[in-house]
Amino acid sequence: MIVRKAVLLLASVFASAVLFAAGRSDYLDLREAAVDAYTPERRAAYVERIGRDGITEHGFARLTANIGILVSNGRRGELRGEFVRMMDLCAHEQPIAEKRNGATRGGHLAVGSEFAVKELVFAIEEAVRSGLFPKEKTDAWRLAFT
Repeated sequence: MIVRKAVLLLASVFASAVLFAAGRSDYLDLREAAVDAYTPERRAAYVERIGRDGITEHGFARLTANIGILVSNGRRGELRGEFVRMMDLCAHEQPIAEKRNGATRGGHLAVGSEFAVKELVFAIEEAVRSGLFPKEKTDAWRLAFT
């Protein structure tokens, strides 16, 4: 648990450094291109499938993080509600996906969202920094990944 918390903290610090070193606008442009690869209908179907079947791969968590980072940085505000729903799903799935998936990777159970924990933590930190989301909500998200 302590090691995981340290990794999450370092991931957050690293991601923040990358955001500023690469140039905020270029970095956000890249995230926006990734989100734009999904039509609204495709994103809605993805959210519905994850809500029904759970997270089994890292793409959903990465898409969630991309949307959250964009919304938190003043882009794609129309996706704010979608981000909340998606992050809620990621936070909900994190503790239960291990039991459901059963697959192993390096002696540990494989969890789809574990591939993108760094990105999710960064999105949460950006959401906190933005002040756009209730503290109770961001605290619950943080708790899911610590």
